[in-house]
Amino acid sequence: MKLVFFGNPKFASDSLEFLINKNYNIELIITNPDKKQGRGQKLSPSNVKLIANKYKQKVFEINSLNNEKLIKKLHSINPDIAIVVAYKYIPKNIFTIPKIATINLHASILPKYIGASPIQYTLLNGDKTSGLTTFVVNEKIDEGKIIYQKKIPIDDKTTYDSLYKELSSLGGEVLDKSINLLKNKHPLKTQDIKNKVLAPKIKKEDFIIDWNNSAINIHNQIRALSYKGAFSKINGKRIKFFETYFINKTKNNINLKYPGDFIIKDTIYIKTGRGYLIVNKIQIEGKNITNVNKISSNSLFNKNKFK
Repeated sequence: MKLVFFGNPKFASDSLEFLINKNYNIELIITNPDKKQGRGQKLSPSNVKLIANKYKQKVFEINSLNNEKLIKKLHSINPDIAIVVAYKYIPKNIFTIPKIATINLHASILPKYIGASPIQYTLLNGDKTSGLTTFVVNEKIDEGKIIYQKKIPIDDKTTYDSLYKELSSLGGEVLDKSINLLKNKHPLKTQDIKNKVLAPKIKKEDFIIDWNNSAINIHNQIRALSYKGAFSKINGKRIKFFETYFINKTKNNINLKYPGDFIIKDTIYIKTGRGYLIVNKIQIEGKNITNVNKISSNSLFNKNKFK
């Protein structure tokens, strides 16, 4: 069976490495060209390219899929299945090339969280489960027939970073199962699109904390956006929050009047629109992430009010 693979980040490269180690015949790997990154603006390859090079696989680097050379190459390969993981929209003149199907690995239990940010919305909404779905790519984004789904339990302390890592580690296994189901002509499941939930791309403003929200919603926002950090400001400085939890009442008879008011003890207690947010780690603008017990003497926090 001949495969081609489309992907860029670690979420895709973990799956790619799994399939290579399972001795799948991957004829071509399509990924983005090297990008300038970091302070030195050095060219860095995608995670998928790194894995491809590690195993001496053929790579096609491209920014736009509207490319005759790529299309001719795919037709010449005549793949059985194309696999898409954490990549851009695949147009019809490409997804119809494989003999069996083009399949996508998506980080949610579809039709819940269709779109670019399924992991973030799983956590923003306080879900108790997450998972992976493989589906057959069609002209509608994330709405193709389902091949296979794997659910996993999560709790209210799961962060984006930990969930991304866990789902990423399961991706190869799920793709392996899906390829075998397709090979054996296992029946596919049509999605109930009436029940779809959208997960649009996260915007810059989504990282700003509104202290009038409830403590549980703010906690969910912080853990959902832990890869960059949800933030507030104090004395003009941006403060990012990590390792949080929520309570309805404080145990220490702390009386804070307005949302955004806080007090530093062993942790930070912050008054919200409903309940209190407990913060164990923060990142002051321009500094590294630090434990709260190391910042109690910092004059920046004298005003005791986040905005």
